[in-house]
Amino acid sequence: MTAYVPPADAPGWFLDNLRQPGESHFAPGGAGRVHHLRWNWENDSLPVLLLVHGFGGHVHWWSYLAPFFSDRYRVLAADLPGMGDSSAPAVYADTSFADGLLDLLRHYDLHDVTIAGHSFGGLQSMRAMTMEPARFRQGIVVDSLVCLPPEEPPPVLEPRGHHKHYGSLEECMGRFRLVPEQPAGDPALLQFVAFHSCRLGERGWHWKFDARVCNRGELKDFDALRGIQARVDCIYGEHSLFNQDRQPERLSEYFSHPGEVIHVPGAHHHLMIDHPLALVDGMNRVLLARA
Repeated sequence: MTAYVPPADAPGWFLDNLRQPGESHFAPGGAGRVHHLRWNWENDSLPVLLLVHGFGGHVHWWSYLAPFFSDRYRVLAADLPGMGDSSAPAVYADTSFADGLLDLLRHYDLHDVTIAGHSFGGLQSMRAMTMEPARFRQGIVVDSLVCLPPEEPPPVLEPRGHHKHYGSLEECMGRFRLVPEQPAGDPALLQFVAFHSCRLGERGWHWKFDARVCNRGELKDFDALRGIQARVDCIYGEHSLFNQDRQPERLSEYFSHPGEVIHVPGAHHHLMIDHPLALVDGMNRVLLARA
């Protein structure tokens, strides 16, 4: 397996965190196996923080930030079903992705969990909290697109059906793009995420996520959000496409226990790429508020 080599001019904090890579494990799930990384796992006196990536992503959208929290939490970063190194379900249903998160928590018999999900991962975090609310102590929604009533939910994306193959890892990484597009911030972070987005198959390098994956599980029943027992905080980029018309504040009104709504100055949708330390500061702020 090709090892990731960071550029020499990468930020010092990034290089320090890469020296704490997290332990790779698999948990059994309804769709097969749920891949995840663990930090500080043996310290079972600490609460659990579960980090969830966005659509088509993987654990390494979070892995270079996870060590910032491992002094106070047992940290998990999970690959959603059909993404990263997790198994893909035979058929994608509305609950497939949240089921994968809950399978992981059931495997370790975890309760009092704080869950933080970015983008599509924030939607699935909210869905998981509605399905088994007693497992969670806090939720952090990070720049998720939520089409609130009377808006129509986004359509289900047509699966690709197949991946394009590339002749080298470098070619595959060179095709990586942020969706939606935005200023990339530090190129070392983008390179790291791109590296972990590619996999070598029989016909060459291709994207890791299942070519059949689709965005099933978009939120439609917003009244169900009132059943979440945990406090839920929202962190959005100031310039995110998903931060318009007071959308984060309007979403927060659906929670029975709303927390803070934080707008990160200058940030876009992919906060962990363009403003990673500000995202960590915002998360620490709401985590301390719940402590």
